[in-house]
Amino acid sequence: MIKSLVIFVLGLAAIHTAFLPQTFTNTQDDDSIAQVQELFNGFWTAGGIDEPTGLAAKCFDEDSAAFMITTLNETLADLAVNNIVKAIQAVSKFYHGIPQTINQCMNNDSHVQEMYQAYGVVNMTVAQLNQKVLTYVISHLEKVHGEVVTANNDFQAGNYYQVGQDGGKFALDIFNSSSLVLM
Repeated sequence: MIKSLVIFVLGLAAIHTAFLPQTFTNTQDDDSIAQVQELFNGFWTAGGIDEPTGLAAKCFDEDSAAFMITTLNETLADLAVNNIVKAIQAVSKFYHGIPQTINQCMNNDSHVQEMYQAYGVVNMTVAQLNQKVLTYVISHLEKVHGEVVTANNDFQAGNYYQVGQDGGKFALDIFNSSSLVLM
């Protein structure tokens, strides 16, 4: 899942390279594990699979869950205003700051393996994932930007399940599409 977040943001970085506005808002400091679980639930159900009950509590402590929520908040807010540099910096900080135990827990979980199957990314390398995301984003710039703005608005409103659903639909579009329309 962490790999998915990095790939999602790297792909979106290709959307707009000319605009670099600033600012983002901070998330509410509610139960971050519950927020992560809602994101997961939406993402899994968008892929047509059962919600990964308890996965966030199993793999994340409150601090690491809050770190994920804050990173996603910053990333979506930055991407929504085309601040690609800050979004990539936030994801890089997250990627390098998340404990290896979370990666191991997630990758060893049957729910995560099922999700990889549903999204068709089981045997893909990070380079292949990046290429697929970048190709899709470049060929669907307006659609992707609109989805990012919607996801940011939903996130700011605390609609974490919907953000997960939208992210899952976006991932399905990317990884299950056999043909891309180039503009």
